[in-house]
Amino acid sequence: MIHAALKTIFADDERPARETERLITLMDLFADLPAPPDPFSLYGDYETLQARFLAAIEDGDPETVVETVLTLYPPTPG
Repeated sequence: MIHAALKTIFADDERPARETERLITLMDLFADLPAPPDPFSLYGDYETLQARFLAAIEDGDPETVVETVLTLYPPTPG
């Protein structure tokens, strides 16, 4: 469901099709990613940031979707 919404949101995106599809795939993964284990409270805002990201998808503004996923990405442990 998220993937289809993202495809609709980015249907008119000016990026090359392959780049847009990879961005959508990454966003789709972030939409489903559970909060990381956080015994030291290093990622306390993760759930809030993910909720903003999901709300942005629901609102359908591509710029806001990209902005919110970029704020979600840095606190993700890797």
